[in-house]
Amino acid sequence: MVQTTGSEKIRLTALVSVTALNEFLPLFAVVKGKKLSKEVQDIEQPDLVVTSNPSAWINEDAFLLWIERIWRPYSQSFSRCLLLMDQFKVHKLKVVLDRLEELKTDVVFIPHGMTFFINQ
Repeated sequence: MVQTTGSEKIRLTALVSVTALNEFLPLFAVVKGKKLSKEVQDIEQPDLVVTSNPSAWINEDAFLLWIERIWRPYSQSFSRCLLLMDQFKVHKLKVVLDRLEELKTDVVFIPHGMTFFINQ
């Protein structure tokens, strides 16, 4: 028999963003739930943004929130930005690409299977 903590269904997705100068942008976390509990809302700080959805995955709404809360404040320091992203389907949505273009952000998609090599 394998003993567990009983928390096997708890999920969290973290979106980690690193600049070309190797500086971390605030961490963006998506937890499982229809809405954020008061306890989870209370842990949010300037270097941690938390949201929720039923799957705890980055979906369209979550990624648009990342753009507004994390990318927009960072990108406003520059006349134009470059954002490297993997081929995840949400990253390629028209609404996402349109919003990034509004923020004067050029997007380059990393080829499939190559994300691992970015930080090598």
